[in-house]
Amino acid sequence: MFIDTHWAGGIIKLGSSNMTTNLIRLIVVAVLLLVIAHSIYSLCRSTPKRVWLFVLTAIGITAIVLIAVGGVADRYLVPYILAIQLAVAYLFTAKIAAATNPRKQKLWQLGLIALISSGIVSCAVSSQSQLWWNKYPSSTKYNPQVAAIVNQAKKPLVISHGGNNITGKILSVSYLLKPQVQLLLAVKPEQVKIPDGFSDVFLYRSTELLRFELEKVQKYKITPIYQPGDVWLWRLEK
Repeated sequence: MFIDTHWAGGIIKLGSSNMTTNLIRLIVVAVLLLVIAHSIYSLCRSTPKRVWLFVLTAIGITAIVLIAVGGVADRYLVPYILAIQLAVAYLFTAKIAAATNPRKQKLWQLGLIALISSGIVSCAVSSQSQLWWNKYPSSTKYNPQVAAIVNQAKKPLVISHGGNNITGKILSVSYLLKPQVQLLLAVKPEQVKIPDGFSDVFLYRSTELLRFELEKVQKYKITPIYQPGDVWLWRLEK
């Protein structure tokens, strides 16, 4: 909620030095947890009951749900995140306003600037990254390589049939494709008709059902061209 320190892809990365990276990540998280704890404590001591109870309710209800159901989708954590941010905002506001010592006031101001800056940097880095831990890397990690192959073709067609996840899969790779690339979504493989006029025809993360229809029924030759373990891209030829 302040800085992305996630172990699977946060902004704290120091090459291959995993021990150093994990130590820095641990220190950052510990400091933030102390700030949050102090913020909630100060809020409860310094504000009317209706104020701190409102904030604690938002935090507590979300925590109870997390414990009861064993985890929820990220979007349901918004009240929890906003409540903690309100508590932290109150802490810095109160400390800066109440400080009589200019040096102490300056320290709290610098702390606030550091906290806001870390959030801005974190958001900027993650928003510009093609891959991130919260962008379902298992479904997207090879999309840049797939897009690079497809974009080399003069007038390519990309066919995809991914069952229930077809929309998410094809949308994730579509942002990396050039305007000349056309997409064909195979909702029902047995009804797929490949139009003429394309220089290259590709299958993106195809199901066995679609490959069977094209290869065995419609007599296309299907060749894997990108296989980093599972095949992510095939080429179709008559």
